[in-house]
Amino acid sequence: MNRTAVLLLLAAGLAGCAAPARIAAPAVPATPDGDAATVLGRLPTADSLWPAFRIEARLSWSTPDFGETVTSEIRVRGRDTLWVRLRGPLGIEAARALVTRDSIYLHDRLADKLYVGDRSSGLLPAGLDEGFLAASFFGFDPPRAAGFSVVPDSAYVRLERADGTETVLVDRSVHRMVLHERRAPSGGVLESRRFGSFDRFSGLVLPRRIVAVRPPDSVRATFVVRSVEPEPAGSPDPFDFPPDLVRRRVN
Repeated sequence: MNRTAVLLLLAAGLAGCAAPARIAAPAVPATPDGDAATVLGRLPTADSLWPAFRIEARLSWSTPDFGETVTSEIRVRGRDTLWVRLRGPLGIEAARALVTRDSIYLHDRLADKLYVGDRSSGLLPAGLDEGFLAASFFGFDPPRAAGFSVVPDSAYVRLERADGTETVLVDRSVHRMVLHERRAPSGGVLESRRFGSFDRFSGLVLPRRIVAVRPPDSVRATFVVRSVEPEPAGSPDPFDFPPDLVRRRVN
């Protein structure tokens, strides 16, 4: 799969500008953080997001073979439908994607090829092949509390699984997840997502900066969110492609 297709996969799951200012954080609560269930219960879930919204973001990514920065437009509808459009220099559209409940279509417009797979085909980054994709993007997918314990940490509320395979850091001032990391039993990091530069969008606190790292694949993607528009007017362009377009099935 070429560089444009790989980039599109990162955008569906997952900067060249300065990080925006953080929101004014409320005072730290005087009450104790509580146990893992209490801490995770304060975090927003997928149901906190709007039924439909549009994101404009700058995406930078790197792999062992290449790296690039592009502009991405992501439209979200419901729990499982995404439209993604990527534009390179001069606003030229390089690729687009449609992700549905059970299928993924990736159109590399530069190579004029269509990649087709299902949600379990491995086309999406690890951790995003199930559930609500937009919730994963913003960190609104806290894990279940079972197996987690609260560990002393001076800066954040730190939660660790007993077997050491998962870590969650929570910023208690805004009750948002700032790190979700999964590790192999050997201790090596499998996947890490960081969230920062929180801001308010139509009353909802969201991260403007999202960094996803997959060390086993030497892949890193950074999103800097420029705008979020709840309930956008109009509809995304139809996901049309020529009937004779070269198709590649990914299992």
